[in-house]
Order: sequence, then C-alpha cells, then structure tokens
Amino acid sequence: MTERTWQNRILGESRNVSVATNALIMATGNNLAFAGDMTRRAIMCRMDAGIENPERRSFDVDLKTWVPAHRVRLVAAGSRSCAHSSAPGGPGLKRLTPFGSF
Repeated sequence: MTERTWQNRILGESRNVSVATNALIMATGNNLAFAGDMTRRAIMCRMDAGIENPERRSFDVDLKTWVPAHRVRLVAAGSRSCAHSSAPGGPGLKRLTPFGSF
C-alpha cells in the first residue's frame, strides 16, 4: 500500500471507513509460493520446533500476555534480523541479482 490510510464504502451502507495501512500480514502453510510482485515483498522463514506436534507445546509463561508486554523488544529484534540479513556481507546476498522496479 502506498498511502497511509485506505478508504472505502461499507457494502450495503452509505458511509465510508478509513483504515491504517501499517499492517503486518502473516501466512503459514506448506509449500507456499509467491509470484510476481510478492516475491520481493515477503520474507520466508522456516521454523522447526523439533517435535512432531508443535501445537501441543507448553511454555513457562502465558504467551497471550507476555508477547504484547514485550512487543517493543520483539519488533526491534525482528528489525535487527532483517537489517543484518540485508547488510553488506549478509547471508545469501551473493546469490541475489539486481532487478528493476518502479
């Protein structure tokens, strides 16, 4: 999205709504593939919990309260990880080739 907000009319009503476009969209699945413009707008990662049924894991903390309480630190760590990957000498950069865009 190129604008700070997106506006549209609610179907069946005669009023407009405005929504901020600073969103993070996440997807999970098997054998995901991105095409076209999405290939440069997505970050793929592989997560392995090391167990057969990761959805059954238990943690020492309640993640529903811990994650929001530590959001700033988590976002900063994710940003540093992305910055490190794209910095000169970062992993995989030698395999990238330049591409044009608008």
